[in-house]
Amino acid sequence: MREVRRALIACVIALAACSVHAKKPDKEGRMLEQGLSLLQKKDAQSICEGAKILGRIARTEAIEPLFMHLRARDEAVRECVRESLARHDVAPVLLAQWRSEDGELKERALELAVALPHPGLMAIWQEAAVDPEARRRKRAATGLRRQAEGPEVWALLEKLVGDAEHEVRWWAIDTLGLSKSDEARRILKARLEVEPDEGLRTFITRALGG
Repeated sequence: MREVRRALIACVIALAACSVHAKKPDKEGRMLEQGLSLLQKKDAQSICEGAKILGRIARTEAIEPLFMHLRARDEAVRECVRESLARHDVAPVLLAQWRSEDGELKERALELAVALPHPGLMAIWQEAAVDPEARRRKRAATGLRRQAEGPEVWALLEKLVGDAEHEVRWWAIDTLGLSKSDEARRILKARLEVEPDEGLRTFITRALGG
């Protein structure tokens, strides 16, 4: 599987590189070529250096090749890639994939969004939180932990912590338990009073520090 993933990464990077070679590269184009070339290396240092270069120019052509490395086994590589993607306008790309009719593409968009602390992704979480598929609502519950805390995040987590599906509620509780804010505690305390599942009540109590 690792060899297949490497081959896939190489193909995606090659396609991105072709778009650069289609016209004479300027300074940014040369940096894009260099960054994409480094992403094809096998060592973490080279991949991270490539991600840093691509983060400095934030070109659309770099987004898909960087996405491919979000699944790397090396946490250092994943962190470098997350930092680079934070400088790119990834929200329109992922939102378009999420709203496509292709089920696999929708799932991929959610998987990638979960890994990114990007403010532009709230539209995905708002839609995923009310999706008919429980697995997508669960993704929303986990993805929200990477977003900046605020009214939108609390409103969605309050909705998810009362979801009909046990697993969705579990992940929403888990996300709220990671926060030290008063609002997170308020939501958890309110849910504790009405939660019918004994196991989840115990989980909420633990999340509250009890």
